[in-house]
Amino acid sequence: MKKYLYARIFQLFVVMLGASLLTFSVTYLAPSDPAEMMFMSKDVIPTAEALNTAREAMGLNKPFIMQYMDWLLGICKGDLGYSYTMQMPVADMLGMRLVKTLELSLFAIAILFALSIVLGVISAVKKNSFADILINVFSAVSISIPSFWLGLIMMFVFVVKLHIFKITSSEGFSAMVLPAVTLAFPLVGRYTKQIRGAVLDEINSNYVVGAVARGVNRKRILFFHILPNTLLSITTLFGMTVAALLGGTAIVENIFSWPGLGTMALDAITYRDYTLLQAYVILMCFIYVGINFIVDVLTHIIDPRIEMFGKEVQSE
Repeated sequence: MKKYLYARIFQLFVVMLGASLLTFSVTYLAPSDPAEMMFMSKDVIPTAEALNTAREAMGLNKPFIMQYMDWLLGICKGDLGYSYTMQMPVADMLGMRLVKTLELSLFAIAILFALSIVLGVISAVKKNSFADILINVFSAVSISIPSFWLGLIMMFVFVVKLHIFKITSSEGFSAMVLPAVTLAFPLVGRYTKQIRGAVLDEINSNYVVGAVARGVNRKRILFFHILPNTLLSITTLFGMTVAALLGGTAIVENIFSWPGLGTMALDAITYRDYTLLQAYVILMCFIYVGINFIVDVLTHIIDPRIEMFGKEVQSE
């Protein structure tokens, strides 16, 4: 297990290093001049002398490798740079926006699991019944609906027509309802099908048949044996869902004017704030790689029999 952890941590380091090099290279090759964009964000037309002074101060006159090393060293020290469009340190901006995205993501995950577990279990227990058919139709519709279309429809119905919710504020529980439902709804169908299939596999297994033959209560079998054993099948899917939500769903956040990572990234692209954009990409890479690492470890903890790197892992 220790060897596996060390190997995975080394892989994480290599992936992050490669992502940082690729991110910096793409922004370095971008046609816009960061110094000129800084002046434009302040509605100032710079002179040639002012541009040269700004480039010198920003280190843009250094060779590529030196610029990259300075930037990478700053990241390792926690210095992500300064956002000239937001007029504040990038680290502070990321911290504030990550909190808002985290709030929205946790609410969406709660809705997702509350619906998908109930629907998936009902669909499996009542296989081929009218309820099962209805849930399967709902799942298909859920998977097929684009989140941006759903968000616009919900805004039109609940904000414009019914006046139940408002989107003028991002504070409070009610402000999260519509964007959280918009994020969760397209995922409910996928999770419902996954849970249904996992529960059906467990229902037909030998230990369930034996427990039923011994007269064990069916609800006890379902909640204390079948459901815990379905965790492994949805762990990977759940990990990627968490990573995607924490990564910031730009379209949904933009529709509902939610001040999360997604809207921040769109603003950085619009105003060509390369420092902010670089930090955002690095944060997203770290979230995806980190969540993938956690999922792999949890998968092995849940079922130590799972092979890693093609070999059976022995506990040390």
